[in-house]
Amino acid sequence: MSKLREGKVSITCVNAPNSVILKKDEQVIVALPNITLKESRSVRVSSGSYGGPSFRVAKGVYFHVGGFGSTSQSHGEIKNIDTGVLTITNQRFIFSGKMKGVDTPLRKVTGLDPYNDGIALHREGYQKTQYFVWFGKLATLNIGVDGRNYQEELTGLVLKYLIEGAVHNV
Repeated sequence: MSKLREGKVSITCVNAPNSVILKKDEQVIVALPNITLKESRSVRVSSGSYGGPSFRVAKGVYFHVGGFGSTSQSHGEIKNIDTGVLTITNQRFIFSGKMKGVDTPLRKVTGLDPYNDGIALHREGYQKTQYFVWFGKLATLNIGVDGRNYQEELTGLVLKYLIEGAVHNV
């Protein structure tokens, strides 16, 4: 894993059709289908109530005496934004969804948080953390180290090391 993190390992894992237009000297390291992009969104919850007596003035007409009170609270929730293909190249981190796309040069990645079923991306110039999540066993990587070949299930930690290795080689 340390060699993967240093970018000294050859990897092949392309599970999705390549829909990315590559730049000069750019190579796809991994392309993963069915990735869900999640972001934090503010959610406002409001509620209100009326208190006081009502008097009938005429048939179907009432006069209300009392007060109305309302409260509103806001909190953040992580919401599903889109589903698409996550492509990591030797130069960029790319998400291609139906409604949203992310195209970040690897040099602008400021942090990665690994999870068993995904990875969180922190990047320069963008305040929100973006989460890229998958369900179940997504892929198996074929890793070549010192003339030996290994197969490793893709997890967030393996993906983090793969991206860090690509950053070292930029």
